[in-house]
Amino acid sequence: MKDNSIINHIKQLERIAALVLATKKTTRLRRPIVIEFCGTPKSGKTSCLSSLNLFLKRNGFSTRLLTERASVCPIADKFNPLFNIWTSIAAIAELVATFADHGKNLDVIISDRGIFDALCWFEWLLEHDHMKQSDYDALIGYLTTDKLRSMIDLVYVLKAKPRIAMEREYAHLLTRRHGSIMNTRVLKEYNEAIEIACQKHKDSFRCVKTIDTSDLSQNDVSYQVTKMVLQTLYELIVERIAYFKREDLRGWSNRSYWKLSEMRGIPEMHFGPRDTVERDTSAVQPVPVAVLVDSERKHVLVVKKRSQSTGSDSPEKGRLLVYFGGHIRKEDNLYGKAEAFESIASATLSREIQEELSVSLTIRDKDPLCIWLKQNERSKAHLAIVYLYEANFEHLSYRLDNTEFIQTAGKSMSGRILPIADLHKQEMEAWSRIILKHKVGASGAEGWLFDLDT
Repeated sequence: MKDNSIINHIKQLERIAALVLATKKTTRLRRPIVIEFCGTPKSGKTSCLSSLNLFLKRNGFSTRLLTERASVCPIADKFNPLFNIWTSIAAIAELVATFADHGKNLDVIISDRGIFDALCWFEWLLEHDHMKQSDYDALIGYLTTDKLRSMIDLVYVLKAKPRIAMEREYAHLLTRRHGSIMNTRVLKEYNEAIEIACQKHKDSFRCVKTIDTSDLSQNDVSYQVTKMVLQTLYELIVERIAYFKREDLRGWSNRSYWKLSEMRGIPEMHFGPRDTVERDTSAVQPVPVAVLVDSERKHVLVVKKRSQSTGSDSPEKGRLLVYFGGHIRKEDNLYGKAEAFESIASATLSREIQEELSVSLTIRDKDPLCIWLKQNERSKAHLAIVYLYEANFEHLSYRLDNTEFIQTAGKSMSGRILPIADLHKQEMEAWSRIILKHKVGASGAEGWLFDLDT
């Protein structure tokens, strides 16, 4: 890459970075993007991620670089599956700790050899008789669990031809001796294992990009990677949400609520930028939510949103809510079009509850209640998908998101577990009342649950 071209590329990247930062100031980044680099030894992974990290930091982004663990692995034999088990577990431990405890303060987490790298090496170990099929199956199953995969936004697999990799290896060494991995035979075998791993697992991750660096300069590779990372960060900030076309729901236009099982087929779901979708009068946004009650369904966890987190015309504004949840985001759709709506909605709900309550819950309700009110254009644009969760409130430890909700203090009811029978004293919006009557099955003392034309 010539000097003028390098300067032009840097300027272009800086313009994109400025746009992303400006957008970030007007929206809330709920979590960092996570990028993993893996691939052939000496393909330029470390140089590329170091360049990316430096660029992001100098352009105002908060980043965390997770260094590869193979160099500090206490197991000497790299052909022993325990070597790859140790390095993958160490990488996952660092990623999970960073994501869970520091995620809200970071824009980007960069992992040097993590989960996908382990998938590639296990493929090589299996192919060359270094591990049993049963062990391989168990470890692959663990590495590809939804919980782990859902953290990763981009995987960059950098490859290099064995000859090129060896030339790079020797470029700054005073030796020509081969290593146990750094030799043309193993490198060729490992590149083949990478191909197999990509074919098997690329559809299980949001985005897997393969770059052959054999004939590329380090600047070329760094430019490609940095540009895509900025674009991904921008897409995460602007938030792409799910919607149905209203015409696809016309069979339910005269119903305000029904069980999801009554729908013989879920309409095709689309995604678009949130501001665009919310302006589209032909779009109906599915909103998975959960109501948390005790096993006797006599108490419910309630909350009230901060005024700045709701629009001026929102029915939630100033009202007590009995549900938690939010829009389906593109990142919740791990498997693409092949994934069932119920699976995507479940992923959304788990993510939203984690964000809003700092609690990890698995909702097992198999037949949620759908609520689609038509009193005004705003209510017509939202379709609630309501799940019930019977919680043990004595052991449920939760913490309300400070940005989204009014905190539990003084006389505030927000964040409290209240008797359902006493909720007639509170001002509640329509979804909450329908949920209590038709999902929780609460009795309507004095008719307060039933004063809706539903």
